[in-house]
Amino acid sequence: EFGPVTFPAYGGATAGVRSLTDVYALNRFVREPDKLADLLATMRAEALPGPAAQPHSDEGTRQAKPASPAAVAAIPKQETIQMAEDMTVEERAARQTEIKARLASINAEYATGAFPKEVDQEWRKLNDELDENERVLVQIEARKARLLDIEQRDNNSIVDTQKPVPTRLAPGYVPPEQLNRMSHIDIYDFRDIRNKSRTPADEVRLTRDHAKRAIEVARYPGAADKAVAQTRADWLLDNVVEDRPGDLARRILATGNPVYDRAFGKWLNQSPMDTQEANVFAEARALSLTAGAGGNAVTFDLDPTIMGTSARAVNPWRGLARQISITGDEWRGVTSGAVTSSFAAEATETTDNSPTLTQPVISTEKAQSFIPFSIEIDMDWAGMRSEMSTLLQESKDDLEALKFTVGTGVNEPFGVVTGATTLVTATAGQTTDAEDFYRLSAALPERYQARASLVANRGIFNLVRQFVLTGQSNPWKDLEDATVVDGRVGTLLGYPAYMSSSMAANTATGALFAILGDFSRFVIVDRIGLSVEILPHLLGVNRRPTGERGLYAFWRVGSKVINADAFRVLQGVV
Repeated sequence: EFGPVTFPAYGGATAGVRSLTDVYALNRFVREPDKLADLLATMRAEALPGPAAQPHSDEGTRQAKPASPAAVAAIPKQETIQMAEDMTVEERAARQTEIKARLASINAEYATGAFPKEVDQEWRKLNDELDENERVLVQIEARKARLLDIEQRDNNSIVDTQKPVPTRLAPGYVPPEQLNRMSHIDIYDFRDIRNKSRTPADEVRLTRDHAKRAIEVARYPGAADKAVAQTRADWLLDNVVEDRPGDLARRILATGNPVYDRAFGKWLNQSPMDTQEANVFAEARALSLTAGAGGNAVTFDLDPTIMGTSARAVNPWRGLARQISITGDEWRGVTSGAVTSSFAAEATETTDNSPTLTQPVISTEKAQSFIPFSIEIDMDWAGMRSEMSTLLQESKDDLEALKFTVGTGVNEPFGVVTGATTLVTATAGQTTDAEDFYRLSAALPERYQARASLVANRGIFNLVRQFVLTGQSNPWKDLEDATVVDGRVGTLLGYPAYMSSSMAANTATGALFAILGDFSRFVIVDRIGLSVEILPHLLGVNRRPTGERGLYAFWRVGSKVINADAFRVLQGVV
């Protein structure tokens, strides 16, 4: 379309005129138009009265009788792919859309059974035509790119020789940028991705591209800051440790599909799904990262293992520790001691300074949560989405804050205090003073000092603030005025100080009430994906329904100190 717009808005546009006469039709659709023209002339001569060999006027042509069946049968038939040789780029693209729609219709019609012979033949021909059109379109784009490259080199050559560059456009005109953006539905279409892919690596790349687009358009109803949730999900897509390339991208596309969201809501309230919803729901379950496809994955914009919307005021460990996300069951790393360097005389054999390598293994353990909700709430899935995300995140934070601190490692994570085995005992009986914290700082090896942080309970920091009242020097003035932001309460002896409610709140005998160290040596491993099962009815004490349903959620997480020498723990004594 040119339209009534000011030049040069469509400076690069072209126009053409298409004929609908017999000459155009013959040249357009037939390999040998001259033979077909002679055949049509013969048929017209036989159908009209008078001399058969005389040429006929337009009027005679309009009065012609229909051709005989034998004559019509003599017209050569052309296969669809043969007829497509003279199609324009636009017509090919439109034809591709028609073919895809027909393929989808056939598949939906015979979704649960084999194709009849005729349908199978049609299916194969359509796929052949689809591939042929795609091959031709790729060739056309390659030729265009080649011509553009030649043109650019010629223009550069003209500029280099200071010859005037001919132009028919207004000075300063910049052609508008054309953006080809996929539609909202195409984002989640796995079949489209597979059709466009030529190799497995190409399919993984396209799947990740589609997943990034899904992250852009998602709503994140449970996130306080949409931009933060988007950034986290996008970063995770590029950095997750995957057993199979593209696992996380496939999960995002499967659970981010609006059709899956509707199906998930209907599954929660036990409502029937339509055919499309049921198919998408089953496909997402098949792509589950949970062993044995247990449970049904929540939509990724509600999944705390993907968005990472932890409340660090409750659980500061995720902000301090090294976090690794995987799609398998366990993480295997490599650690080493320090490498020793040395000087040597000329032409002498070097000493063996190689470090000792170890391979820590962190298994992800199953954590679980249970959310009861009334049938009345269940009827409003749109309103329940954000509330469910908030409840799951709060429950997950409370549990992990405790286990990341003092977990035993038996069917639960190894806590940082459990793994930090080097203790510094307090000097005063069942209390603490400034000297204890100076001794704690001195006990930490120098190589970990630059990245060290200190974590303690609020009650311990309140004791620290009172040191000045007992006549001791108070080097922690900033603790008095600091406000808690992401769990941080200021600095103590120059170390960033963080508050954890799971640390010991007093200095009683044996209490581990403060930890100092380099927390990059404490690793948290998340297995991506939170899944849920629905209990359709909860029963009361008399075994009768209460009008409630139950949501059983489960996820996998592990943690472990991979270098105990990087930590020192302050312990209370009698």
